Amino acid sequence: MINQSYYPGMIDSSIEFFFDGTNTLFLTNGCISPISQIPEKIKKIIISEIRKDSKVEHILHNWFPYNQIKQIEEFVKCRFGGLDFQADITESGRLQKGEYWDCPLRGKCSGEGKVCQHIRYNNQIINSTEITLIKLLITDLTNNEISSTMNIPLGTIHLMKKNLYEKLEITTKQELALIAVEKNIAQPITL
Repeated sequence: MINQSYYPGMIDSSIEFFFDGTNTLFLTNGCISPISQIPEKIKKIIISEIRKDSKVEHILHNWFPYNQIKQIEEFVKCRFGGLDFQADITESGRLQKGEYWDCPLRGKCSGEGKVCQHIRYNNQIINSTEITLIKLLITDLTNNEISSTMNIPLGTIHLMKKNLYEKLEITTKQELALIAVEKNIAQPITL
């Protein structure tokens, strides 16, 4: 797990993309800038990544047929929209695979799992119901309260929890919390 107190791009030339609820921005060399000001070198890295996957390229072209900067913006928003502690593009130019963030279109988007990446752990996809369950399990809510919140019978919650722990190969709530932070499902608690 990454243990640092600054975001990538705050003190180096790595790139951290994030969506602030209105705009897609990037952080590098201590400066936050709009995606329209992305350096040409970084733009080429992103375009190259888009072209590696014909499905992604097709979806982005359908969404923004004549606007490459909008295609780039949507790609980085979908793929890297969360502000986290892992550089989206390292100083050496290596692009990470993608990250989870709470996109409001999750479950309703034609690009889901293609433009954005499914969250994976132990090489298995964690689906949106499991993500919701993780978020609730790492709180101080009881299983009854989780059942009520998710509007799912208590017995089903117990079964879902058991299956989730098996899938993640864990046995404790603490392990689940560490995975949630690692995968950007929850933010780390600082004391």
